[in-house]
Formats: sequence, structure tokens, C-alpha cells
Amino acid sequence: MTIMQEIVTRSEWIIAVLALYVVAWTRFNSPPTNRSGTTFALFFFGVVFYFALIVALWVLVMIGLVQGSIGFDWVGNALTKVNPEAQIQLAQYAPIVAALIIVVASQFPRVSQIDSAARTFCVKFAAIPREADRLAIELAQGADFQPAVKLRRQVANIISGNISPQASNFSRDGTLPARFTRAVALYNLFVGPRNGGTALEFAASGSSRSAYARIMQLGETVAARADARYEELMHTGLAFFTSSKPTRELKEALNCNIVEVSNLTCSLVARYVLFCERTHNGRLQRLAAMGFDARPTPSFGPDQWA
Repeated sequence: MTIMQEIVTRSEWIIAVLALYVVAWTRFNSPPTNRSGTTFALFFFGVVFYFALIVALWVLVMIGLVQGSIGFDWVGNALTKVNPEAQIQLAQYAPIVAALIIVVASQFPRVSQIDSAARTFCVKFAAIPREADRLAIELAQGADFQPAVKLRRQVANIISGNISPQASNFSRDGTLPARFTRAVALYNLFVGPRNGGTALEFAASGSSRSAYARIMQLGETVAARADARYEELMHTGLAFFTSSKPTRELKEALNCNIVEVSNLTCSLVARYVLFCERTHNGRLQRLAAMGFDARPTPSFGPDQWA
């Protein structure tokens, strides 16, 4: 009997700790954009730190249950009215009861407030979503982008058919036609297939396509903004490249649309890459498969060891 009691006692602690880890992972990874908004190393450290804070909260709740403090005295009083020996049993099973309270923290305001504060701190600690934003800026402004042959042909047809062949320029000379062509290519690489239902050249595997669908679903607002800015980009491009003497205001509007389409599209690309790949080399390879020459940028934060 003593052996069984010892096994039950140890099992309570093991089950409670495992349950807390599952809770920590689920809450910290909700929404899943948390994981795609930072590097794997930072996300891992954030989860571990959040788990440590949940364990501390778990211990605090156990003390409250046993001693009847921090607002949990009503639990002991209610059980004592039903069974005078229930307080002793509550102390015996306090680890499991405390873990259940944390799992359903929304029903306990004080526990929920402490948990929310801890999670917010750890999200900031893990640099969410700053890493994805930083990578998006580097891809939009710094990394060279050379679309694949099929995408290049598609973009050339779009620009030639809707605007003018003179507006199509795939060189790296930094001219307005080159920057315009790059923005159109970026959009049709990542956001365009969502609307047209075309196959994703950069997502050959089922897991990659699933990740793309997930990122586009969670980033629906960003994708909608990219759609709107792309329409403006095409209208402004038509007015600019077909005008014999384009005004300065028209040029500024075109530049603004180019920047916005590039930034919004690369924001989704960055989250997709961070979501799919955990290692530095893996991310560089995935970016290269999408047409980005990401060397020597971007650096992926403090996870070079990963």
C-alpha cells in the first residue's frame, strides 16, 4: 500500500508538470504567428521562460489552496462543509488541483491576470513580432531578388499587356522601372497565387503548402492591404509610364506604392520562412528557392548555432 501511495504521489507531480508544459506551449504558440514572428531560438527561450513562470504560479496556487490564501480560502471552506477530512485530501492532491486551476485560468480572475502578464512579458522577451518585421524590411529593401523563369515570363506579360513593355525591367540598376518590376514580381510570387489559385513553385511539399495556407489565413488583413496597394500600383504605373511628362506627384505616388507593396508582401514572406525553417541555413535555402539572394543579409538574430 505504501508503494502504491508513493507511486500515486509521484505521478501527481509528473502529470502536473507535463500538463503545465503543454499549457505553456499552447498559450505561447497561440496564435501560431507567434512562432513565425521570431527566430526559433528566441521562441524556444520565450517558451522556457514562460514555462518557468507558470511553474512559479503553480506553486503559488498550491500554497493558496493548502493555506487558504490569495483568494482560494472558499475552496477549502466549501469542501470542509461537505467532508471535514476534505481539507487533508485537498492538500494531498494540491499539485493536480493547482494545475487544473491554471488550465482553466479564465475562471479565476487573479490567476488569469498573472498568467496574462507573464505571457505578455515573455512575448516581448522573445522579440515577437520584431524579428519577422526586421526580416521583412531586409527582404523588401536589401536582398536581391531574381524571379524564376516562369514567374519572370508571367510578370513580363502582366506589365507589357497592362502598361507598357518599357516598364518591364529585371535588371538591378535601381531605376524606377526595375523597382516597379521587382514589386510586381514579389506580389505575384507570394500573394498573387492566393487569388488566382495557381500552383506555388516555391512550395513543392505538402507541409510547405499547408504552412503557406496557414500564414495567408492568419495574415488575411495584411494580404488584403497588399491586394489594394497592388491595384493602386498598377493604376499609378499605367499613368506614369504612359505619360510623356509625368509629374513629380505621380512619381512620388508610384514610389510610395512600390515601397508599400514590397513591404507588405515581404512581411508575409518573412513569416512564412520563419514558420517553415528553424535553422539559419534552412532559411537561406528556402529564400534562395524563392528567388532571394539573401547573402550576406539577412542575419536571423541570435540563433546562428541552431
